[in-house]
Amino acid sequence: MNEGRRVRSLRLRAATPALVQRGATLLEDALRTASMPDPGRGRVLFIRSLALGVIRPDRSPSSLALALERRVAALARDAVHAEEERAPAAHAVYFADAVQALVALGSRLAKRAPMGAWFWPLVVPEAWGKPVDEALRAVLQAAMETEPGPAAAVALVEGMVERGAVGPLLGALRWVDGPGLARAFWGHAPEVSRGVVLARAAAPELEVMPGRVRVVLEEWVGTWGPEDLRSVWLAAVVMSLARPARVVDAELPARAMRVAAAVVPMAERARAPRPEEPVEERVELEAAPEVEERRRVERAEEPGPVSRAPRPVEEPEVPVQVRPEVEVEAPRGEARRPRPVAPEEKVARRTGEQPRSEEPRRADSWSEVPEPTRAGGLLFLVHALEYLGLPQMLSEQPELRERAVAEHFLAWVAARLGVPLEDPVLRALRVEELPPLAAPCGFTLTERLRERSGAVLPARGIIQGDRTLEVDARGRLVLSLRHSSPEPLGGIPPDLELLLRTLYLATARLLRTRARLSLRALVLRPGRIAATSTHLDVLFDHTQAELHIRRAGLDVDPGWVPWLGRVIRYHYLHGELPPT
Repeated sequence: MNEGRRVRSLRLRAATPALVQRGATLLEDALRTASMPDPGRGRVLFIRSLALGVIRPDRSPSSLALALERRVAALARDAVHAEEERAPAAHAVYFADAVQALVALGSRLAKRAPMGAWFWPLVVPEAWGKPVDEALRAVLQAAMETEPGPAAAVALVEGMVERGAVGPLLGALRWVDGPGLARAFWGHAPEVSRGVVLARAAAPELEVMPGRVRVVLEEWVGTWGPEDLRSVWLAAVVMSLARPARVVDAELPARAMRVAAAVVPMAERARAPRPEEPVEERVELEAAPEVEERRRVERAEEPGPVSRAPRPVEEPEVPVQVRPEVEVEAPRGEARRPRPVAPEEKVARRTGEQPRSEEPRRADSWSEVPEPTRAGGLLFLVHALEYLGLPQMLSEQPELRERAVAEHFLAWVAARLGVPLEDPVLRALRVEELPPLAAPCGFTLTERLRERSGAVLPARGIIQGDRTLEVDARGRLVLSLRHSSPEPLGGIPPDLELLLRTLYLATARLLRTRARLSLRALVLRPGRIAATSTHLDVLFDHTQAELHIRRAGLDVDPGWVPWLGRVIRYHYLHGELPPT
């Protein structure tokens, strides 16, 4: 789904063709120059119709743009969520973000649900009027074309898993789609090494993988095979569910290959005959004659079986053509498509337990109203960290990205400033799911980070037990850390805590020198935050805009931030400050 302004159809009526052309030109200029009201929080807004009234030929495009802005603002205020019951009759509907719209459309396609409402053809026009498999592939392609890119595809798969509709989406993928999905994620189609598949080395990622997605991975890798690039892509998606920032990790393809290879034995065991299947009956038929005779007598003494009606023969399924304004239903006389089995039901069938309802995803359960936060300026640190060179350091040292150093740093700064864990900005960053800091992890600051952190040279070394620290001349900034023992030492700070302290001092020094602002004054400012699976939107009052913050570029929209796996936007609105 392409984000931006798009008009599906335009109707103009005038006395002459020249006046029609003049009106079309004026409206085109107005659409390009109008400052459309922000629907808020990264929303996707669909408007059914927009009447502009009489357009005079001597009218300027700017005046028409103002009228357009007023009409759109009025419709945006009254817009309803597209999945509400009253949405088909509404003049404007919205989704929280582009991925939510794709998840809603994909799940309806997968479940063959009715889609007669006016707005469904607008979500992914390329999917309309196509067979279901082709339409689902178009939905996945639309996710890859959004701003988050691969992270949006990860969120799409997760949303489809939550709704029990991921099976048809994965079943729609063809063998030729594997290389394209890999190139969309990593820029190239990696070659799966036969040695990796045969080795089937242990993959620690499987031990912490949620059961529902593990079942999906086992089923489809067992169907496609570990050498299929669709299996590698799906393994990478499943590994990125907890932390979408993994999608840019250069080591992700190799790790995904190992996970796909390790899943194969599990998938084979899952497909093995279960105890209740009639395996032993085949052995009985081949037993000795006397044994067979005794069995025949015993069966003759048992009560006769209950007669059952013969099962109807199912006719072959006919592909359903999905078209606008028409409800998608199976025609009379044709067989219904089997209901997709949710992953939790498959787990229950294997274990014999009753399926338990999974805890809903936090981003999906977020309130429609943005929640107030004390640390509205915490995400302003994104530009500061990019200036220091943290993304380059995370790219060169993947183990730091795997330990979620960037998220840990934001949480660490908030804790130092007294922001509680219950604050919405920390809940939006999902800090309670971050890996622990205590595990040993060496690091080395890049040259750019050393220069811009204000480290005073010459550096000197400090030996602490089995680890060696390189610090600047003042002894405050730790420039590198390496250790020879994998066991953590008692009584001294963990490795990554030293790195967080260094980043804290470097960021505070950068703000003092470039923005004339303390870290506390930047972070602790009231605001509201809204979160989805791919977007973080921070809302401030227009009176909070400060020239020195704008001059330093701290409140410029970062957009897609790969090392955080989110799209971040700031909004200055009227009336955001609480009444005094």
